[in-house]
Amino acid sequence: MTDNFSSQFEIIIGNKEFSKDKIGEELPVLPLKNMVFLPGIPTPVNVARTKSLKAIQEAQKKKSMLAVFCQKDGRLDEPMQEDLFPVGVVVEILNILEENESTMTVLLHGERRIRLDEITNSEPFLK
Repeated sequence: MTDNFSSQFEIIIGNKEFSKDKIGEELPVLPLKNMVFLPGIPTPVNVARTKSLKAIQEAQKKKSMLAVFCQKDGRLDEPMQEDLFPVGVVVEILNILEENESTMTVLLHGERRIRLDEITNSEPFLK
């Protein structure tokens, strides 16, 4: 089996065992506006962008993790790779509180810092 994970992300820091099998070949990417996300800390995140909601729903459905990256400019609604800082965090979804059809609060737990090598898809959400 080929390790395709390393072609999209490079794990750069962490202190507990981390299985690439738990992640899969690519991860949904959740761009964050105006906040910093750190490994090891459960953090609530308010989500309202359509692509971000779809990324979270996909991760929840597949029981996969998400890759979280902070945006360089929080005013952008459709960020691409060049709009994201290159170091992010692989996160696990702990809980989802759906506030209405277009907004949810997600409790995420950061597992490891990662480096973004490439965005492989931008529809229906970033991967």
